[in-house]
Amino acid sequence: MAKLGLNQHIFIVGPAASGKTVLGQHLCEKFGFNWIDLDSRLENLVGMDIPEYWQSEGEQAFRIQEREVLLDCMHQAPSLITVGGGCPCFFINMSFMIEYTCIHLHSEAPLLFKRLQLQGNRPLYQSMNFLDFETLYNSRQKFYNRAQYRLNNLSDLGYLFQQGKEIITQILNR
Repeated sequence: MAKLGLNQHIFIVGPAASGKTVLGQHLCEKFGFNWIDLDSRLENLVGMDIPEYWQSEGEQAFRIQEREVLLDCMHQAPSLITVGGGCPCFFINMSFMIEYTCIHLHSEAPLLFKRLQLQGNRPLYQSMNFLDFETLYNSRQKFYNRAQYRLNNLSDLGYLFQQGKEIITQILNR
């Protein structure tokens, strides 16, 4: 498929393990968009994976670096950009992102907690019980809910991909 030009960035935001990277990658393959995964960009910049950087430098340094990478991406050619779950919730990152187009990828807390337990490579969540996770999850919803679009990830990738295509088509046709 030929590349379709975006006239502005599209951000996919939502909690950790909600499927942002999988959806972003799929939509970029389907529509031929440029894709930027903020976490991958950050890892390339600092020369280590996020859990290692988080442990070495701490959350505050991570959030500052994440913001710098986000701001740098905004100066790139229009792209579909997937961001980490905490990115919209720090500084005024979400305010910057909603100046473009944001899609909130929503999943329910019990499903996400189960996925994160299985993954085991997310530094913020390693020692959390469900109640702590649910508190964090609920505190972040006010940021995600500022997005112009919302997709529900019910663990059916086919359905998720179809919803994603429909929203991208709406965005392109406005």
